[in-house]
Amino acid sequence: MDFVIDKLNGQCPVQGTGEVRGKPFYFRARGDSWRLSIGDPDRPDWIHEEEYGDGPFAAGWMTHDEARSFIRTTLKRYLAEVA
Repeated sequence: MDFVIDKLNGQCPVQGTGEVRGKPFYFRARGDSWRLSIGDPDRPDWIHEEEYGDGPFAAGWMTHDEARSFIRTTLKRYLAEVA
């Protein structure tokens, strides 16, 4: 496997961390969007962000299963781009 989700927890925000091909990633869902960044947290190498839900706070209340699905899909997209 090219990536591992180490931690996924919280509500408002939902946050997740892990590693993809030796680089750290950080997932955060809050407000009306979610974001996944790869690389140094202060200067990420790659970022993907999407709007979420139908209200101003919907992203922070997404389920962990849904967040896990967004993380997996986005990491697969990243791997396809850098291959």
